[in-house]
Amino acid sequence: MVPEFRTSWYNTPMDHHPLILLIDDSHSTIRALRDLLEQHGYLVRHAQSGRSGLDSAITHHPDLIVLDVDMPDMDGFAVCSSLKQDEQTADIPVVFISGLNDVTTKVQAFRLGGVDYITKPFHAEEVLARVQTQLQLLIDRRNLEASRQVMEEWNATLEQHVTDRTRDIMRNERRLRYLAMHDSVTRLPNRHAMHENLVRITEDPHTRAAVLYLELDGYDDISRTLGHHAADELVQQAATRLQGYVDEWRHVDVMNASLYRVGEDEFVVLLEDLEGEAAVMQSGEALLAGMQEPFTIRETMLYLPAHAGFTMYPEDSRDEEVLLQNAQMATADAKLHHELPRRIHRFHERLAQAGRERMDRILMLRSAVHNRELYLEYQPKVMLESRRLIGAEALLRWKPDGATLLPPSVFIPLAEETGIIHQLGQLVLEMVCAQIAAWQNTGYEPPPIAVNVSPLQLGEFEFEAQFLATLRDFGIHPAQIVVEITETAFLHERTHSMQVLQQLQQAGVAIHLDDFGTGYSSFSYLSDLPLDCVKIDKSFLDRCTPQLPEPPAPHRPVNHRTILEGIVTLARGLHLDIIAEGVETPEQAAMLLELGCLQAQGYYFYRPMSPEQLAPHLSTS
Repeated sequence: MVPEFRTSWYNTPMDHHPLILLIDDSHSTIRALRDLLEQHGYLVRHAQSGRSGLDSAITHHPDLIVLDVDMPDMDGFAVCSSLKQDEQTADIPVVFISGLNDVTTKVQAFRLGGVDYITKPFHAEEVLARVQTQLQLLIDRRNLEASRQVMEEWNATLEQHVTDRTRDIMRNERRLRYLAMHDSVTRLPNRHAMHENLVRITEDPHTRAAVLYLELDGYDDISRTLGHHAADELVQQAATRLQGYVDEWRHVDVMNASLYRVGEDEFVVLLEDLEGEAAVMQSGEALLAGMQEPFTIRETMLYLPAHAGFTMYPEDSRDEEVLLQNAQMATADAKLHHELPRRIHRFHERLAQAGRERMDRILMLRSAVHNRELYLEYQPKVMLESRRLIGAEALLRWKPDGATLLPPSVFIPLAEETGIIHQLGQLVLEMVCAQIAAWQNTGYEPPPIAVNVSPLQLGEFEFEAQFLATLRDFGIHPAQIVVEITETAFLHERTHSMQVLQQLQQAGVAIHLDDFGTGYSSFSYLSDLPLDCVKIDKSFLDRCTPQLPEPPAPHRPVNHRTILEGIVTLARGLHLDIIAEGVETPEQAAMLLELGCLQAQGYYFYRPMSPEQLAPHLSTS
């Protein structure tokens, strides 16, 4: 139900449908949001850059702005800052929407004046619920402001009326303050309320306090599988359970404690009048133990374990923002080292240093992607017997300091954690397409080039449509591109991932399963996946020792050569090509040929090389 701007009690009409301005550089995101909102009766305008979005906000003065964070010319943070500094647009509520899901980005969004934050990929019901909530708050604020104006006009002659309306205003103000200071799902005080209390604590030099940060594990999985309504119900139950502990501590005068919900799956407990660090550790362990008990949602038992971290005032810092960041870092450390006996960690300065280094690397990576400072090398794939070049894999390279090569195993996980992977993946595809076109323009006929695709990219809205559109923009036939994915792409959202890959495959893009033989390998599902080729991982190949005689049972180890032979036989039976990765010796090449594996890639044949080095090995038209 679209919240219309109702006629207020003093009969001033405000009956237009809400106008929402979308600012996002992604065509697909704008199209999806516009269709969703217009279907539910909202008026929608959109802009595809930060600067045009600012102009549109001033010209049309929308009732609500949905703003992307990561845009090329002017990012969402700069846009929001400009909006809040301009009197014409300062009162327009801004809801951020972004693929960036790290705590630092969210904190920055709220600090700049954002009223809400939605992560991509988004759920339609969540977007509608959050938009409707913010528009209802806007209605209340406008009615309140209008009420105040009317009170001034009638003050001289309608004293009793003014008294009544003053009561209404105070009631509305209390309601608005309550809404501004409380979480709508759990009714707990929210981040703003927590910040006010933390400021109060840090203004008292004689108190001793702690910030205890608690993060639930598995909330996102539950939201994806059962829906956001079930996730909300789960959080409500978790909040009630946590509040029970906090109330008990206050009741028995153990300490002054207060609970806040500061994120979708994040809570903060402020502990005051402490005797020492041991009391904080004991309190945190009690909360975590309570979260170990199952929850019941729709007659289903669910477990939602948690990790926690804390920091001490005034020992660790006297600044409220630093204290909160310290507690978050300690929680992240507890989650990272979950195998340790304790699931609650105390902040130490080494965490701050590690956090600063990580943030510096994130900023450098974001800048490198924006300025296209990364480059590609290409490692050929060959026919084993003839060594004829049949393809190449594009390998991303980055030298943050201009000299030292940083391995992809370091910066790719960082890109996935922060959402940069979406821009990075698109950049790699564009670079590969541009290089294929350049080779063709100089008379070469390059073989199919493989690009690695992260499982997170498959979850993007209309990923396959954007992928194929990029090929068309560069004039590249789909058969000239190979998509390499790992088995982790099918651990979550398997049905969606398979649908995306099937559409790419139907368009002519070959799909290769990378790193087979590690981690989650399962022969049973090979026939179910939309695959053209299986790439056997180097680590599996290294374990094969064909020269050694097989020892007698029961001392016989796993015979990896036999397993490899089984993989080759199974793949051929499924009409899949097989490529062995990491071939480094003539013995390995000979063994693969003997087993019937006809294609390979590795240092024995070619090392990764620049486009200029690869060109002489390409056939000419």
